[in-house]
Amino acid sequence: MKYDDYKWHLNENFPKDLDENRALTHMGFFMGWVIDKGFEGDLLNELFPKALTEFRQRKITGAKFLELCCDSKLVSEDLCEEANAFAVDYYATDKYFDDYADASDDNNETIFHEADTWENYQKIKNIIDNRYQKWKNK
Repeated sequence: MKYDDYKWHLNENFPKDLDENRALTHMGFFMGWVIDKGFEGDLLNELFPKALTEFRQRKITGAKFLELCCDSKLVSEDLCEEANAFAVDYYATDKYFDDYADASDDNNETIFHEADTWENYQKIKNIIDNRYQKWKNK
């Protein structure tokens, strides 16, 4: 299952003043959470151990990881079974995107203007952690 693809966001509504890779930021924050939880799929562990380590050492962001290792897409094959079950309920239903938009800086022109920083990642990671705990406790 394909949860997200940066190309889906590159339409007439995507800000012309931004690099197209900014469409990866929201996806990268979710993928970063997956990696930090150890929820990445076996194939990623097999093919990209160096990039996974670089993310965990904060040398590359989740967006950069998606670009380098996942063809700029968030797909079920890149997640473990637990992460996929959560993603179906949270990411694929737009609950994640709503949380991301709510947490984004209100001074930004669009959510795509949200900076791909570790500080912003941590803010979103905390939200995902809370949503994951609620999902686990259902």
